[in-house]
Amino acid sequence: MEGKKIFDYEEAGKKDKKNEGNIQDALAKVLQVLIGVIMALLHM
Repeated sequence: MEGKKIFDYEEAGKKDKKNEGNIQDALAKVLQVLIGVIMALLHM
């Protein structure tokens, strides 16, 4: 599911360059959340 979401964001970025910054911010937040969850699971 993550792969499809990232792909959709990339396609949207190519179509709407005006929203590219917002899309990058959203991707950064998603990646931070995923990394946080993974780190939490590893530390448990």
